[in-house]
Amino acid sequence: MEIRVYRSNAALPEHLRGQILAVVRIGFSDGAGDYVGPAALPEEWHPTHVVGVEGDVILSYAAVVWRAIAHAGEVFKTYGLSSVYTFPHYRRAGLGGRVVRRATAEIEQAGDGDIALLFTYDALEPFYRRCGWQVMPGMRCLIGERARPVVHDALAMMLFLSAKGRRHRSAFERTPVYVGSDPW
Repeated sequence: MEIRVYRSNAALPEHLRGQILAVVRIGFSDGAGDYVGPAALPEEWHPTHVVGVEGDVILSYAAVVWRAIAHAGEVFKTYGLSSVYTFPHYRRAGLGGRVVRRATAEIEQAGDGDIALLFTYDALEPFYRRCGWQVMPGMRCLIGERARPVVHDALAMMLFLSAKGRRHRSAFERTPVYVGSDPW
């Protein structure tokens, strides 16, 4: 498998864009509602697409996004890992781990983030932990309208990238974090 990185929606070739859209709709259709996937990740989220391919066929995928999040009197440049998917036939062969580690390296090598955040299911916590992410079992993330947010029920995992991010770890653990109208 070759891993390719595309640092914007515009850089993503059309034949991969369509495959990614299909993958995300299949992989996240159980509650994603109107979610249309990475082909529509907003430009203001600064998407980077990490694609594991064999020729021109996608085997595994992850998106990296970022936005500013205000929390506990500070503003944090927050990277997000989103839309991670490996086709079922290729799971448990290490391909998804390679893509997630590459996406994680993209976040770390950017050198300008304070924290990184991903949302997952309890069953996938060991997978992401092996890729360097830290579980945040008590963290409560809020999404939706700022005036009436709701608790996002996914497991949160984080990377602490800057000294400021590391200093505020306990604030993330004990004070709800509003991440925006939509999680990534």
